[in-house]
Amino acid sequence: MKRVTLATLLACVMLSATLAGCAGGLSQAPGTPPIPALMVAESDAGRTIEVERGRKLTLRLEANRSAGYRWFVASSGNALEQLGEPFYAAEKSVAGAGGAEYWSFMPVRGGKQELSFEYRRPWERDKAAAKVVNYTVSVRP
Repeated sequence: MKRVTLATLLACVMLSATLAGCAGGLSQAPGTPPIPALMVAESDAGRTIEVERGRKLTLRLEANRSAGYRWFVASSGNALEQLGEPFYAAEKSVAGAGGAEYWSFMPVRGGKQELSFEYRRPWERDKAAAKVVNYTVSVRP
């Protein structure tokens, strides 16, 4: 087994602290549990949502995919980056039961961003959305 000198160990710790500072956003000590996502409900629409850079933001939008409806992002900006595709979860395992779509975003820049979602059937783009929800997200640097 190789010996690690105190100077080498300190240099590694200082380098990792410097790199973490350069990454910006929330930082956490190694071995600690991950920072929990900020969960936002559909009922929070219209309010300003405040979140720190580096903390995942997850929106829960009620949906019933058995009726053909889906949520679509209608507008966005550059303070948030969408993380993958939305996840759908049915609330009951009964045909026709509703559920929710979960949309995740990572705040990557400080500032405000408007998020607008439309609830519609994909093949009915020429019709008005069945529902529209809007969020103002304020990302703290």
